[in-house]
Amino acid sequence: MEEKKMDDQKEDKMETALKILLENQDDLLSLATILDTMGKSGMFKLIGDIVKDYFPSDPTYLVRIIGSESTMRSVGKLFNILPALLNLMQDERTNDIVKEVAFNVDGLSETLLDGAKNPERFGVMKLMSILKDPEVASGMTALINVLKFLGKILRNVEEK
Repeated sequence: MEEKKMDDQKEDKMETALKILLENQDDLLSLATILDTMGKSGMFKLIGDIVKDYFPSDPTYLVRIIGSESTMRSVGKLFNILPALLNLMQDERTNDIVKEVAFNVDGLSETLLDGAKNPERFGVMKLMSILKDPEVASGMTALINVLKFLGKILRNVEEK
């Protein structure tokens, strides 16, 4: 009797699950297409290789890290900013800017480190000459505009 009741409950759960799947079949097809594309691109193999090469082999260590209070706080913060990141990616130009910076971060890092480790002395005349360079002028204009905008929006951030 008890076994039949358990079987009926399992069938009810399966029926509910199938109903949900059928109601969302378009979304599931989109998800399956995305997964197929990711699989064909080698992304899953890459993720597997990264996990194999860089994650600790001791599962208890991994559980301790994932289950730690600081990790949980970080995950909570991630979910707090995730909508902002998703919104950021909706604008095509912003998306392109983020991609350009991300795909060129090695060059950016090299340039930053080189400038910090090998500082040059600049006189007024040299600075005036450097500012005539179109790339420098473009970068300076962009940075000044960013600084002005940051000053404006940072006033809206609440203090602790």
